[in-house]
Amino acid sequence: MTRNELSRLEMMQAIQDRRLTQKKAAQALGLSVRHVKRLYRAYREMGPAGLVSGRRGKPSNHRLDPSVVKRARDLLEEKYHDFGPTLACEKLREVHGLRMSAESVRKLMIAKLCCPTRIETKWPRNYATLLTPPFILRVPIGPPGFSGLPQLCRSLGQTSFGVTTIIVHRPQVPER
Repeated sequence: MTRNELSRLEMMQAIQDRRLTQKKAAQALGLSVRHVKRLYRAYREMGPAGLVSGRRGKPSNHRLDPSVVKRARDLLEEKYHDFGPTLACEKLREVHGLRMSAESVRKLMIAKLCCPTRIETKWPRNYATLLTPPFILRVPIGPPGFSGLPQLCRSLGQTSFGVTTIIVHRPQVPER
């Protein structure tokens, strides 16, 4: 049981022992009186197991069909590996009839490393600090034909798919 469910159990025991009213339990739990009545009825009929969510361990109702996910992955690898998630989503919908959100497409692309992740950068307040080395670049290594960066990373010794770190040293600009 979760902490939330344990606190509900304590409240239901207090209601059963008549130390607490359903209205006060509802206020303490932040629920409506009607919901507390439903919980108390389930507690009387099934005991503590009645307070545990019936959805636990079951798949979401909103998940995508595995066949749709597989077809989208295959199409993203074959045709749309160099597209951004929004454009790829539009093409999947218009050309292939696959209805998915852009966020779902983005997650699929990141899982397959077809789509570059956002580079984690903190820009300094002072421009002069930009000109001092070293700079750290996080570069995703994707499938063949992804971009020119994977070839650069492979030449530096990174041969597997994943994310590599490249340290770039810029020459300092001489002061005037």
